[in-house]
Amino acid sequence: MDDEVKDLKSLENKIDYKDLTINSYGSIIKSFASGETELIQLGKNTKLVILTSSCRMCGELMDDEPSFDNTSGLYKVIEYIRYFANRHRDKEIAELEQSIGVEKVEYHNISNLLHLKDVTVIPFSNPQAITSYEYFAVFSDQVVGLSLGEVQNG
Repeated sequence: MDDEVKDLKSLENKIDYKDLTINSYGSIIKSFASGETELIQLGKNTKLVILTSSCRMCGELMDDEPSFDNTSGLYKVIEYIRYFANRHRDKEIAELEQSIGVEKVEYHNISNLLHLKDVTVIPFSNPQAITSYEYFAVFSDQVVGLSLGEVQNG
């Protein structure tokens, strides 16, 4: 197969609704916090808050499209990993489609990875055990709720 992965026909009409909702929510929060709109103003440190069954995560969603030119250090490495991991996954799916036929490929539990940067994780079991990550990925099916706010200890 070429360097370019062909469009995956078996995924053509499938979306992860939860991922789409979370990304839309994150984009709106980022827009309001940056002052891009006069409609609603949020504090510049306002972040997306994601609740899972075990913790609260506060951070910023990374862009879907890699931006290799204006990133540096760890973020550049993360962008490359995301890019090549997605290409590898798509290549594997394309080969499966080609070998058994598009109509026979079935997907279950279609959930995307949410890529977050500057993340604070606060476990419900011990809220004082706060952990910070420059990068954190969580599967969308782990999300049980969304909010917005600034990180507060405890």
